[in-house]
Amino acid sequence: EAPDELGSLEVPPLSLQTLVENSVKYAIAPRPSGGRIRVAARSDGGRAHLEVWDDGPGFSADAVPDGHGLENLQARLATLFGAGAKLEVRPSEGGGSVVISLPQTQMAARP
Repeated sequence: EAPDELGSLEVPPLSLQTLVENSVKYAIAPRPSGGRIRVAARSDGGRAHLEVWDDGPGFSADAVPDGHGLENLQARLATLFGAGAKLEVRPSEGGGSVVISLPQTQMAARP
């Protein structure tokens, strides 16, 4: 889910894939009935917010082990954007999400 104006948004390579893979591995695959994953983007005040939500049990950022994909992603975002990037775990009843917030940049128009 993303508005058309974010169609040319530059997203760090493999950032969303990492989050979707985590949802599949930890929230969907362990359940015989499967589950749901939603990927969404929105823009707010010059920042892009990229969210991957699943209907799994959720987790807290404190529960992420060292060397986990989320820790590696946070390090990559810090390298690319410094303090301008943020990765936030949002557990909630009925699921949980991870949101990447970063300065919004647009790719140059291509022919």
